[in-house]
Amino acid sequence: MMNAKRIPFLSRAGLAALAACAGLACGRVAAAEAVVPTAPAPLVVASLNPILTDIARQVGGDAVTVIEILKPGENPHSFTPAPDDLRRMQEAVLILAAGKGLERYLDDVRGSLTATQRLIEVGQHLPGLPAPAAHDHDHDHSGDQGGGAARGPYLICPDGDMVGDDPHWWQSIANVQRAARIVATAFVQEQPGRAAEFRRGQIAYVAQLDLLTSWVRQEVARIPPDGRKLATAHAAFSYFCSAYGFQAVPIQGLTAEQEPSPVYLREVVDTIRREHVRAIFPEVGTNPKILENMVRETGVRVGGRLLAGTPAPEAPTYEDMMRYNVATIVKALAPAP
Repeated sequence: MMNAKRIPFLSRAGLAALAACAGLACGRVAAAEAVVPTAPAPLVVASLNPILTDIARQVGGDAVTVIEILKPGENPHSFTPAPDDLRRMQEAVLILAAGKGLERYLDDVRGSLTATQRLIEVGQHLPGLPAPAAHDHDHDHSGDQGGGAARGPYLICPDGDMVGDDPHWWQSIANVQRAARIVATAFVQEQPGRAAEFRRGQIAYVAQLDLLTSWVRQEVARIPPDGRKLATAHAAFSYFCSAYGFQAVPIQGLTAEQEPSPVYLREVVDTIRREHVRAIFPEVGTNPKILENMVRETGVRVGGRLLAGTPAPEAPTYEDMMRYNVATIVKALAPAP
């Protein structure tokens, strides 16, 4: 009969030692697990403009949650946040506004903020172009220029009592690049531990917009300089015109809601004829009747619809919007190959 293997005998002291070692090992594992850093929660930002929504997402990536207050395709001039929008803003640490007087409801937003929230008017930190003032339009029109006195990139100045800067600063790609830096800086101030991540997002987006700028210049070069006259539904493209050598011919004022006077409309007709403007560009959400009458009187053809205030479902990002607008303008104004 074979002898069974003997199980080694451990004294009480030995068992105690083993238990102590096991406990020490478990303690080390628990300690190691305890020091594993947890990622901070995403920075919550509310955006009052789809351009800023896109910038925030480009800069912040997954580290940022953006609450969209104004949606793509909505009119930033006529929008007013509902009580539910104000409640949703309470979840955000930062509220981003376009500024330059675009959001006339900002006092209501300020009044709803807590001490831990910040409202940033991005446009206030960007170079601006003066909006054409009403008195510019009241000059003697008997000179060679005709129409309302030209100012800045305007071939003719629209009706309306407009003071300060044109708020459509995003029509300048360089301004959007500056805005990305402003937004990144605000994010870093709120979450310094993510500074490198936010700056990487900013740098990548600015580089992306450099490529967009090169493409725009290449496309616009297809239009001869004397053909760069941009007749649009309202005065929203002065930054674009200034950047790329166009002259603006707005049919309505700084907002699409401003109805032009009969006198101004007659001056627009005269300017379009005299300057050999090749096309009139309607915009999404503007009054089509005014443009239809203008087309009938001038015989000028209608170009495609432009996106002035915000991106739209067919062009949901800022880059998409700019490519859409430039392609539409070039198609209408460039000579046939």
